[in-house]
This record gives sequence, C-alpha cells and structure tokens, in this order.
Amino acid sequence: MKKIVLILALYFSLFSLKAQLKIIDPLTSLEVLNSYTVQVSPGSPTHSFDFEIHNEYSTSKTIKIKRYLLQHTSGQDIYYCFGTNCYNANTNPVFIPTQNVTLTSGGMLPNGAGTYGLKTDFDDNNVVGTSFVRYTLFDVNNISDSVSFTINYEVNSVGLKQNEIFKYSMNPCMPNPAKQYTNISYEIKNNEGIAKLILFDLLGNNVRETRLTETIGIQKIDLTGLNDGIYFYTLQINGKNMVSRKLIIE
Repeated sequence: MKKIVLILALYFSLFSLKAQLKIIDPLTSLEVLNSYTVQVSPGSPTHSFDFEIHNEYSTSKTIKIKRYLLQHTSGQDIYYCFGTNCYNANTNPVFIPTQNVTLTSGGMLPNGAGTYGLKTDFDDNNVVGTSFVRYTLFDVNNISDSVSFTINYEVNSVGLKQNEIFKYSMNPCMPNPAKQYTNISYEIKNNEGIAKLILFDLLGNNVRETRLTETIGIQKIDLTGLNDGIYFYTLQINGKNMVSRKLIIE
C-alpha cells in the first residue's frame, strides 16, 4: 500500500514570488511547494500529481515545461503530460519538449484528460531506489521567467534499517541573489561516503563542484565568471542528489 508524505522543503525565493507564471495545486488552490517527498512501496500502481498552470500577466505567454532528472534509479519510469501532449519516460538528464503552449492573459490550463496543465507520473516497476525529478515552467521568450519544483520518489523495501538512511540538511544559501560568492551551510550525519555541493545551470550543466570534507560546516562557493541568471545547487552524497535549491546570480 502506497504511503505518501508531502514535505515542505522551503519557500520560493524572492524571484519566484514575483513570477506571474504559476503552478497551482487544485486540491488546495495554492502554489506548488518547492519540494515534495513521496514514499512508495515496491510494486505500487502509477503515482500521479495533477496541477494547473496560470498566467497572471497582462499579455499572452508562450510556455514550456522542462523535466530534469536530478537522480534516476534505472528501471523506474518518470513521465509527464503538458497541454495536449504526453511524453514517454526518457532517461536523458534534461528533457525539453519541442511543443509549446500559448496561454492568454489571465488564462489557465486545467488538469484533466485531453488538456493538461501538468500531470506528473511515476512507476517504480518494482525497483527499489530513489529518483529525484525537477519540473521547470518557463516563458520560451524569457527563460529567466520560470517556476520550478522537485518531486523526490523514495521506493523502499520492507525492513529498511534506519542506519541505512542518510541524514542530512542544507540551509538556503546566503546571500541570494548573489554576485561574486554565496555561502551554503550543511550538516551530514552517519555519512561514510563522498559528499559534494554541485551548482547546475538551467540546462542542467554542472558549472561548479566542491568536495565536502567536513560533516558540518559552511561552504563558500565562488561565482565569478558565471553569467547572471537562475541556478540550482545540490547536495550530493555518494553520487545521489539528496536535495536541491535555487540560486539567483545577478
């Protein structure tokens, strides 16, 4: 039986709060959380979320939704529907559809068969492991106008021991927005592996990587030479992306 736990990871950054392209959870009529964690037993039926897309600008917007696999367990299927199109599971780290949708001023794409705002699907296919996926809604004519959120799918077999689970935390970076540097505080418990902080651009390219040698601390990240825009910083443990958050360079 499927057990679902939704966890609020953090509030949107100031940039996200100003955005007028919005992803709405129709069950609550509120904007999506930045992060969801979904705990699934192996062999569960397809797990789906349905969201509405709203354009609160005074002009029409041409939009797309990019799907980025922060971490993917081989054998698990992650796919989604947007507008009138549904996309099969694709194991490429970054998937940007060729199709787009024009949304009129004040317009909305509802969730539902035939016309989708955003419908996210996950099949574990009886494979134990963790997959993290980030969805980014963006204006094709202004890619910095975007809204992102992450779903963490955790497929655990019965009897998983507590000491086999990594415990970690990563606080929002400061400053953010940033110019030449930012500081990220973190804590990693019961970790005997390799821990890194990795900075990705909007296309999923690794632009900075720092090996963490202490289990607790504050890591300064040099941002010189990077273009202004939106980035994501990720805490990675033994090759697994554990948590990601947004950084703005200006």
